[in-house]
Amino acid sequence: MEYLSPVPGAEQVAPQTHLIFRPGGSLAGDAEYGFTVTGSTSGAISGRTVRAEQNRTLLFYPATPFELGETVTVEIGPELSGQNKTI
Repeated sequence: MEYLSPVPGAEQVAPQTHLIFRPGGSLAGDAEYGFTVTGSTSGAISGRTVRAEQNRTLLFYPATPFELGETVTVEIGPELSGQNKTI
């Protein structure tokens, strides 16, 4: 993974933040990218995914803001990380 935001273990992240993944290389235009977002308070988090920066970056916008103070876990499938990975 070339770039992640927020970085794993980040603290004091605004509840309205979105997630950024840049795996390195170009993302296939029609591929589905497997990842799940789970909040320690809110549970499974749905949202909208957008490709950006010449199909090199994937943005995840949660449908609702994260809960204040919750820990958010992102499980990234092999399509993005080359292996199953939890951050």
